[in-house]
Amino acid sequence: MDLTVFIKLGNSLTKADTLFNNREDFTKPLKGDKL
Repeated sequence: MDLTVFIKLGNSLTKADTLFNNREDFTKPLKGDKL
């Protein structure tokens, strides 16, 4: 595999992971309010 492609893939996964974590943190208080 080309190294630049691997680095781009890693950066995309990191961004997706960050977005997922932010979304999870955002929904936690909402779930708590419903309970």
